[in-house]
Amino acid sequence: MLVMVSGHSRMITARMLPTRTTADLIDGHWRLLTGWGAVPKTLVWDNEPGVGRGRPTPEFAALAGLLATRIYFCRPRDPEAKGLVERANGYLETSFLPGRVFTGSGDFNTQLTAWLQVANRRRHRTIDARPVDRWEADRASMLTLPPVGPPNWWPQTTRPGRDHYIRVDTCDYSVHPRAIGHRITVRTDTGGWSLVTVQGLDLDFLLPLPAGSRAGRSQVRVDGCSPIVLAV
Repeated sequence: MLVMVSGHSRMITARMLPTRTTADLIDGHWRLLTGWGAVPKTLVWDNEPGVGRGRPTPEFAALAGLLATRIYFCRPRDPEAKGLVERANGYLETSFLPGRVFTGSGDFNTQLTAWLQVANRRRHRTIDARPVDRWEADRASMLTLPPVGPPNWWPQTTRPGRDHYIRVDTCDYSVHPRAIGHRITVRTDTGGWSLVTVQGLDLDFLLPLPAGSRAGRSQVRVDGCSPIVLAV
């Protein structure tokens, strides 16, 4: 789960992500910051591999440039540097999670969003104020959200073997047999689809990512004459 806390108001926003990969973390950042309608001048991270260790990954450096913000990496073994987030994590574990049942990540995020609207109206003991009452002053000091978001397609290139299966995240897909031996480009959409382009052939098709597939391996068969074929 990606959790963000604003320093002045202690406003909390959070979202369950499919994985801790760079693509999902960037998508999570954009969704949460869009919800805020503003960008903090500094984002603090604890050397998360998907973000970078000591310096951002090329993808996160591009995100920081798009947002015109700075990414600060905590020193190793320095949990106090991100104490605001650690306390928010504990708050979520003890006040949000107990007793709840979730049908999936979408239901989890729906319940979490509704709960945070209530939680951010509770008085915060440290600042002796409600986060919602400080939020407008906090947001006024932030940067403007850019009009264009980061790309939500994440490419990978591979060449299917005789079994014409390709791996997308944790899923194995049986693709069109005409793709065997050809180099193909798979662009994964964080919304739950992958677009496969076969180089050298006029063949594009979509792969649906099954619900919950990113939590474990699954196999999906995609026929060449399936309705999801875009062009042959």
